[in-house]
Amino acid sequence: MSQDVKDLVVNGIKASPMFSFQVNESTDVSSCAQLLVFARYIYSGDIKEEFLFCHELASTTTSSDIMEKLKIFFESANLEWKRVCGVCTDGAPAMLGPRSGFQKKVKELAPEAKGTHCVIHRYALASKTLPTPPRNVLDSVVKIVNYIKSGTLNSRQFKEMDSSIQLCGGCPEETF
Repeated sequence: MSQDVKDLVVNGIKASPMFSFQVNESTDVSSCAQLLVFARYIYSGDIKEEFLFCHELASTTTSSDIMEKLKIFFESANLEWKRVCGVCTDGAPAMLGPRSGFQKKVKELAPEAKGTHCVIHRYALASKTLPTPPRNVLDSVVKIVNYIKSGTLNSRQFKEMDSSIQLCGGCPEETF
């Protein structure tokens, strides 16, 4: 079953004119380093965001280790680097380093790809220095987004509400 899901995602990426991916290295409860990769692509006129793969990083977690895992996956799935339009990572030097960082390695294979720093990681950095009122607003927004994304029903209801607002031309000005 997992192979079927992987094939669906890979075929969706192949059918898309371009795609981006987000990588994150995480350590699980048994101190095992895991590389998590998510993909974003266009499918049937919608933007899809799907889990792509998870691989163990056996020894080190350098940009070269991460790039090697990604290259192996791309080759096995027949994905083309030239169609990569973006890569999102955390702010670790292994990811963003200007000389040998992961994003630099991606740009060598996909020169058109735009590198970004993950919004959640930026939030974590920014929230450390914010005064209390804006931090409270930001915390509330993050809780709302996390609630919407926490379940498929919540996401579908939010999407339906968003399309209803777009269909009716938005909210009347007097509601603001």
